[in-house]
Amino acid sequence: MATLSGDKILQVQLADAKKDMEGDDLFDDLMHYRKFPGEGDFDIAKVMEILNEIKGDNAVGPEIFSDAADESSHLEICKKIASGFELIRTQ
Repeated sequence: MATLSGDKILQVQLADAKKDMEGDDLFDDLMHYRKFPGEGDFDIAKVMEILNEIKGDNAVGPEIFSDAADESSHLEICKKIASGFELIRTQ
């Protein structure tokens, strides 16, 4: 990713995940068990660092498909997103 030109990146949608699959297969895992940024094992702080270095971090936001998020209130979701991005920012 570090070799990309940041002006070619229009938008980045982030989700986190556990190292080991939680679903029955990859599709199930991707559609039902994604984590909020900062809640999983993926090195999102490093991704954000690289995006910042190549100037590709102009439009970054969460993309969460999970049963846990579906069961949460909008306020709970906003708090988790804010908390996750703050954790990533301070790493």
